[in-house]
Amino acid sequence: MTLNHVCMWVDGEWKRVTAEEASAIHPGGTVSARSGLFFCELCGQYVTLTNGFIRGRYFKHSAYEASKNCPERTFGSGYRVDLEPKKYCMPLRMRLVNNRYIFELGMISVPDDILNQSKNGYIEIIDGYKNLYKYSLERIENNTTTYLYAGDKPSSVYKLNYSGVSGALVSFWADKVFGVDSKGSLFDKETGKKLPYDADVKVGCHYYLLTQRYVYVNSEHVKINKLPINNNNWGIWKLYEVTANDYSEESAKFFLNLHCRLTENPIELLPIWPVVVENPYLLFHNSDYMYMYIKGNANIKAFPYTQIQKNNSLIKFCCNERQQLISAGRSEVLKYTYLWKKPLTMTAKMPEVKVTDIKGNELLKTEYDALPKDKCLIIVAEFDGKIEIFHDEFCEIQFNLSAGKRLQITDINYGLKIIIKQGIDIVRKIIFSKKEVKSKSVINEADFVNLLDSQRGETVPIPHSFGAIISKYNKYTLIRKWIYCAIRNKKINRKSLLILRQYL
Repeated sequence: MTLNHVCMWVDGEWKRVTAEEASAIHPGGTVSARSGLFFCELCGQYVTLTNGFIRGRYFKHSAYEASKNCPERTFGSGYRVDLEPKKYCMPLRMRLVNNRYIFELGMISVPDDILNQSKNGYIEIIDGYKNLYKYSLERIENNTTTYLYAGDKPSSVYKLNYSGVSGALVSFWADKVFGVDSKGSLFDKETGKKLPYDADVKVGCHYYLLTQRYVYVNSEHVKINKLPINNNNWGIWKLYEVTANDYSEESAKFFLNLHCRLTENPIELLPIWPVVVENPYLLFHNSDYMYMYIKGNANIKAFPYTQIQKNNSLIKFCCNERQQLISAGRSEVLKYTYLWKKPLTMTAKMPEVKVTDIKGNELLKTEYDALPKDKCLIIVAEFDGKIEIFHDEFCEIQFNLSAGKRLQITDINYGLKIIIKQGIDIVRKIIFSKKEVKSKSVINEADFVNLLDSQRGETVPIPHSFGAIISKYNKYTLIRKWIYCAIRNKKINRKSLLILRQYL
């Protein structure tokens, strides 16, 4: 029995390959599963390409595999991937707090009218240790994903029981969520979310690996850093931070052993038409048809069923139900979203932009009178955008901001204003200004001018912000005269400029 869902690493990407195509690349003899050249994308295990002595060459599973649960092994070569509605993975999040990890289960957003029918109900989360966490549905927030605490021990599965809730509500939520695999599970460092089976990973992105195994591999291809944790159950669990440095076969196989694929083209579902209001895992719209762009090589499934018309990466389908689930994946559901048809009397939430210091502490305010640790900020956004950095109202530098990627800004100092834009919208603004302290003493102008004159070293051109400096010294005639002299010379000593900026 040949296998029809086999991939190999070709030109920096995992690509589906047939036995005939593989034979052209490896024309002679058996290619063992131990070579690591071919893997089954349904079960994530390496497979063998036979020698073809008895019949034509074909792929087969090895008798020595750790798992015999591959669906193609069980149901035959005619097996087709079916992205069932209940196969989606509700988000499981790991958060690090003072070198301790905790787990939270995400209850995805539910339309208001359905949620309000079940306000008196409750949810029970039961982990693999029989610990029970009970929550009233009053805890569930409207139009956002609500994360509920699920303990501080890694559990392989979380079961959910619902009481006093409507069937329409339960259709949004699973009754079982797979948790942490003792052989290793990956979590996105920025969001904390657990990556599903067969998830896409990218070069340069940072992931947490929680496992009971020791991980020793650390090469030029994959960076691995062991992290200290205080609730590691007597050393049973280990936490690592891992990052792929390149799209090499070595990097790809490291993540493949964790049931993830290294790729430059991760799967994404992007709505194009009509206008929608987007929340996590939920799109509100008011149309009979929907157009979406599918990024990456994926199977698409709609539930309830509707015919999907596909033209390369563009799909069109009929929204014949008030509630429609669209899922995308290869062997498992990797991306999914609910489409909810209703009159659009709402507005979308501002795109999330997370700004933290080097220690991971989030900056939520607009104005600060203290600088971040090590004068460094880290910015991550949901969508592509632009960052403009102003000093005394003059734009000194601009950065492009890529969706999901960390951008580190160094040399943060007083007088800086950081503006984060997505499209033409300003979504965040952060200002660092020194707290003004009124001087109780009067400046001795003669001594102050002598101090300015005595500075030696590099001179710089008069900055655009010099007009604001002059206004600070309105009542000091000698100092203003010194400043006007510097303006006529079109240059000033760098140290003198610093004194003028910081003294008052």
